[in-house]
Amino acid sequence: MTASSRRRDGVDTAWQRALRLWRVRLRPPQIRNGLGATVGSFAWFSFPPEVSIDLDLARDEGVAGFLETVFAHEIGHHVLAPSTRIDSLKITHQMARGLTAAGLGHDALSGYPALLSNVWCDILINNRIAEIQRRGGRPEMVAMWRTLSREGSAPRLGSYWWSSCEVTSCCGRYPPAGCARRTRPRNPHRTRAIRTGAIRPRPPTPSPGQCPRSWT
Repeated sequence: MTASSRRRDGVDTAWQRALRLWRVRLRPPQIRNGLGATVGSFAWFSFPPEVSIDLDLARDEGVAGFLETVFAHEIGHHVLAPSTRIDSLKITHQMARGLTAAGLGHDALSGYPALLSNVWCDILINNRIAEIQRRGGRPEMVAMWRTLSREGSAPRLGSYWWSSCEVTSCCGRYPPAGCARRTRPRNPHRTRAIRTGAIRPRPPTPSPGQCPRSWT
């Protein structure tokens, strides 16, 4: 077996696992080596639903060992956010409205609504994948975040972004360095009042690792 065929087999295996994670069907990804630098990413999703990957750039970024998660993220754009062209336009429109309400001029809006729309979708997708992987005991998304945010591997803003993803999604069960879980001592008087029906219990607060209710 040649190196290229082994590489393709690795891609196919990771792709099938990513499809099983979302329980969907999608045509195989397109390998477009050399195009990632132009697009600005080692993997990307486009309409009609299609996933493309620059394996050379993925290897350079240190994520060649996380292809299942890379594919799962891109498939998430098809399944979860934005899912359709119409929803993509709606999210971008809402971002533009928010920036306008913040007082930014028309010139300052150029490109930012689409960028923030993609960031918003990425957050939804990444947290959903991390939650699914956590249930299966394989938090590969967390490992990929730590790889992408390691010192010197990305611009400061990019490193901050990946670290933020890790903290917001995984601080509960897989805390990064310096992120300790906080616990609040129980109030015995409040507990007694709840048992007697004098007051109602507060609704449970999801931990940072849990998936928000609006996503399910």
